[in-house]
Amino acid sequence: MLSCLPAQDPHPERRARQLVRAREAYRWSYEYPPGVAMAASLPAHEAFSLAYLARVLELDVRVAANHASALLGRVLRPGASAPRRSLRRRLRELDAAAIMSAASSTTRALSGRLWGALESAEGCAATYAALFSTLEAPACAAFYRRDRDPREQDLMFAWQRVAGVNPMVLRRVDRERRALRRLPITDALYRRVMGDDSLAAASAEGRLYVADYALLDDLPRARADSGREKFIYAPIALFAWQRPSGAAPVGALVPVAIQCEQTPGPETPIWTPLDGWRWRMAKTAVQIADGNHHQTITHLAFTHMIAEAFIVSAHRQLAELHPVHALLRPHFEFTLAINDTASHNLIAPGGEVEAVLGTTLEGSLSLTAGALAGFELARRLPAGDLRARGLDDREALPECPYRDDILPLWEAIHDWVDGYLRVFYREDVDVRGDAEVQAWVRELAAPGGGRLPGVGGAPTIAALARLVAFFIWTVSAQHSAVNFSQYAFMSYVPNMPGAGYAPAPGPFTPDTEESWRAMLTPLEDAIRQRDIVFQLSNIQKNKLGRYPALHFPQRAVQRRLSAFQARLAELEIEIAARERGRLLPYPFLMPSRIPQSIHI
Repeated sequence: MLSCLPAQDPHPERRARQLVRAREAYRWSYEYPPGVAMAASLPAHEAFSLAYLARVLELDVRVAANHASALLGRVLRPGASAPRRSLRRRLRELDAAAIMSAASSTTRALSGRLWGALESAEGCAATYAALFSTLEAPACAAFYRRDRDPREQDLMFAWQRVAGVNPMVLRRVDRERRALRRLPITDALYRRVMGDDSLAAASAEGRLYVADYALLDDLPRARADSGREKFIYAPIALFAWQRPSGAAPVGALVPVAIQCEQTPGPETPIWTPLDGWRWRMAKTAVQIADGNHHQTITHLAFTHMIAEAFIVSAHRQLAELHPVHALLRPHFEFTLAINDTASHNLIAPGGEVEAVLGTTLEGSLSLTAGALAGFELARRLPAGDLRARGLDDREALPECPYRDDILPLWEAIHDWVDGYLRVFYREDVDVRGDAEVQAWVRELAAPGGGRLPGVGGAPTIAALARLVAFFIWTVSAQHSAVNFSQYAFMSYVPNMPGAGYAPAPGPFTPDTEESWRAMLTPLEDAIRQRDIVFQLSNIQKNKLGRYPALHFPQRAVQRRLSAFQARLAELEIEIAARERGRLLPYPFLMPSRIPQSIHI
């Protein structure tokens, strides 16, 4: 059936009855996560399909196979040492039923206990790389080999600020260096790290950048299932774009200094690449902070929970025949289902968030709720976000894969949405007179609705296009960037542990490898982190730009859709060309790998 605006519907009563039924099916709840707008219950037709569940099961089987292969390879190789003989005794103590049950949902728990025994027997000699057997180890793991130049690891650490799992924190330091008031680095220390560069010159040229995790300050610390206390840090890290040199002919983003807490002083030294293992500990503190910020704010709040608010309010206020509802509907697939599932496991007591991250579950959810309470559309739009953070200047920051890939994707999505809407709206007054669209926008922001206070209004076609494009961009390109990158950077735990297991380095911390290893997630918990990010990074149910056949019967819409699909094909080629010169692969914004909706 053809879509139509409310004023053009020949059956307004039927339309009104359909909306009444929708409001009964889609009701709001703010109970869990506390204060966050969620669907009160999952309508039956929103549930996962059997094909989707089969894909999840397939991934579970692959994880189970990796557990078995990794353990057998470690335990049963010839010439068993005393630690392996100890672990063999543990295996013999298990009865046959326990071993058989390992093929089902208890695989991870059993494997975790065995790895825990191996770790206690072998101590620091155990390697996290051994956790990958049939699963491919991520590229970042190679930078932690003993034969790698530490400077290469520093480049990889800096790379993750612009092409990692959370490219949403880095910002440029202004010329007054206000961002460094709590990181009192001196020019002398800067020169020791950067050679002939100076702090004043880098600042004046706009080449200084900071990653500040002040939002994590004073969060409560969690305890692991084993009872061990976890640590979460609120560091400040300084980076600089290094001028071109023989080793880096186009320059490179490099780390300069890290302060592991917010308050400077004798107990919180400023660490630099000159500080050996304590420098690595400081980088690990930043990685832990970045992972916690990513999971609670960048990922959960600013993709999943924003999508929930848009979807529920759209069902409640936009009739199924509304052209905006028709455009949005394919981008809703399985989002409410995955969010409902997450609320019962991932972000539930005893779930993965509580098990893996450094703060308590209450601390994590408070970050999520606080981020949503301060939502402003203008600040979340990609061009506005990059401009506000000073990452839009390509001369000062020549390489920023997230920026370079996300902006043309945003433009393609926005042009498609704008062209689509102009098939139905001839003038701005048509948007202002559309009672359903205006009710949708109001409900998005309302305290009794979606609770996104900075949505703004939709008085024009352009404003409506910006809002609709923002939703589609959020559930497709942005979610792809921050979700599907998780395995690449978080599965190898030494690169990005979910929590610390020792304090940040202080003035009396021994400068040893053992000090760094003490910070890392125990192997038993590292398995849980690896398994969950493997699953989160490997389910793609649909693809951006691919709508059901005959979903848009209007020829004018079909022409615009064809243009959108052609632009996505061009972007695939352009991104592939950029990939060839990058330090690490960044394929997460290749259009062919971007889903149409949030469904994992």
